[in-house]
Formats: sequence, C-alpha cells, structure tokens
Amino acid sequence: MKEFVKGEVNLYLRYVNSVMVMGPQSQVVTKTLEIFYYRKEDSKELIRVKKLGFKDQLSDVVKADVELSAMILNKDYRYDDIVKIIEIYNQG
Repeated sequence: MKEFVKGEVNLYLRYVNSVMVMGPQSQVVTKTLEIFYYRKEDSKELIRVKKLGFKDQLSDVVKADVELSAMILNKDYRYDDIVKIIEIYNQG
C-alpha cells in the first residue's frame, strides 16, 4: 500500500490483482484493481473508499470545507477525482 496524499486526510492506494475465469472456454482474465483508503490525521483507522456511495462518504469526510463537500454531492467531482479532492481539502 502506498501513501498517495498526506495531510489532515491521508490517502492510500493499494493495487490488487484479480483473476477471473470467464466464458465457455474458461478464459482466464487478470485485472489490476486500484483501491483507495483514507485515514484522518487524528485516527489510526484506514477506511476504504467505495465507488458505490462515494459522494456521501467523501462529502462527509471533507464536510469542514462546505464548498468542496457540495461540489462532491453535486457531482462536480467524481470517484476518479479522489486524489484532487483530498489535495484540495488538505490545502484548505
């Protein structure tokens, strides 16, 4: 696991290889997944950022920045923008 962004909220990235067997000919497909975790500076708990429910989860994490939180809820920022979101939050 790699620390990706450091600050009031730390962001971590973990790569996981997923192997699937698909189709009638049992083709093996390998895919690398990127899984993000965050940890608030005052906590030891790592929390996985999930794509499903992302906007509610991350808007709550950055709720001290009302404008940024609203932009997440309004879908101005999406899951793919997670690094940018945490960087902006940590700069504030």
